[in-house]
Amino acid sequence: WGPAAAVQLREAKLQRELGRSEAAMEAYQALLRREGPHTGEALLGLADCRCDLGDLEGALEAAQQLLALQPASPEANILVAELLLGAGHGAEMAEPYLSRATEAVEERRGGGLNPTNDGNDAPSLQLRVLCARAEAALEREDHSGALSAAASAVRLDACMPRALILLGAARLRVAEYTAALRVLSAARDNLTAAGAASPGSAAPPSPAGSGGVAAAAPA
Repeated sequence: WGPAAAVQLREAKLQRELGRSEAAMEAYQALLRREGPHTGEALLGLADCRCDLGDLEGALEAAQQLLALQPASPEANILVAELLLGAGHGAEMAEPYLSRATEAVEERRGGGLNPTNDGNDAPSLQLRVLCARAEAALEREDHSGALSAAASAVRLDACMPRALILLGAARLRVAEYTAALRVLSAARDNLTAAGAASPGSAAPPSPAGSGGVAAAAPA
C-alpha cells in the first residue's frame, strides 16, 4: 500500500465512526477500485457499511470476497456466518463457517469456549461465536443449546445487548417469563445508556455488535 491508500482507509474508518456509513462505503469502494479487490481491510469495512445501511446481501457478498482471500480467518468465517443468519439463509448454511470460527477460538483458548477473558483470545470474537451459536440454535428450536450459548456470552459480557436479547429470547422459548423480562429489560437499559453516552457520534452497529438481534428478539 502507498501513503495515499492508507490515508483513504483512515478516512473511510473515520466516516463510519461518525455515523456516515454511505460516505464510508463510497470511500471503501473507491479504495477497492484503485487497489484491486484484494484489500482485506477495505472489504471488511465495505461489509460493515452495507450492514449498517441494511443491505445484508451486499454485506454478505463483500464478506464472502474477504473469506476467499482469507479462508482460515476466524473473523472472516464468523462474519459470513452472522450475515447468513441475519439475511435469513438459515442455520444449516451458516454452520460450516460457524464451525471453523468456533474451532479457531477453541484452538486459541486451548479447547472450549469458556466464558472467561484470560487474554488468549479477542473477547469480541468469542462473544460473536457464542451469540451466533445461540441464534442458530434458536432457529433450530434447540432451546437448551440456545440457553447455554447465550448464557455463556452474558457471563463473558453482562452488558452486551445482543447477548442479553438472545438470552431473553431463549428464556421465552422455555416459558421462563420472569427471567426473560429481567434480561430483556437489562438489554433495553444498556441500549438506552449507550445511545445517551454517544448521541450521533458512533457508527451504527455492525454484525460484530448486533447481528441477529432482530431475528432473535421476540415479536
